[in-house]
Amino acid sequence: MSANNKHNGFTLIELIIALALLSVVMVLSASGFKFGSRVWERVESQSVHIDTLQAVQGFLRTSLSHSLVRDRLQEDNFNDASESASLLENLFSGGRQHLFYVSYSPQYGVDDYLYQYQLYLDEQTNSLAINYSPYNIKLASSDKKPLSIIEGVASLEIKYFSGFHTQDDNSSWQDRWDDIYSLPLLVKINVTFIDRSKKWPELIIPMRHGPYVLR
Repeated sequence: MSANNKHNGFTLIELIIALALLSVVMVLSASGFKFGSRVWERVESQSVHIDTLQAVQGFLRTSLSHSLVRDRLQEDNFNDASESASLLENLFSGGRQHLFYVSYSPQYGVDDYLYQYQLYLDEQTNSLAINYSPYNIKLASSDKKPLSIIEGVASLEIKYFSGFHTQDDNSSWQDRWDDIYSLPLLVKINVTFIDRSKKWPELIIPMRHGPYVLR
């Protein structure tokens, strides 16, 4: 055999080394692909979460800021004074984990009805939920419609600001609101999530009709 033929092809050791290197490259490629997929899924999940937060906070800002107080509600749709008096109670009330208010329809431009809303923490499903139903008119489908608007919620805290304050004085923030004749100046809603990487942007909503006390 000539000397030139000794260098044709691969030896068994060279082939084993090549296969080993190829295996390492394939393992690294697969790991990188899995890591990239997890990062992409995480980014997509965060994007969906942010879009959901923007939609929910936008709805709360719009509906809650137009909450009505007792003397602001027209009585044209009520049959008698007793019915009016009973329905005009508790237009706006709430605690730390629930809030009841009367405001305009969620279908802006579709109907002109007033709706009663109840925002609360559903502990069974760990979600921020809202019930709503027509307030000043009886419809065939007037049953309350519970709606889970954000999932994975660990806690809900609602506070009510009753008066003016300086930057360093938060003494006017209250845990409850029971005054049926007036609205707070501001409502602050804070949500924490089971997944601590998800954050709830600060949400402080000014009341357009309040505070206003019936004289």
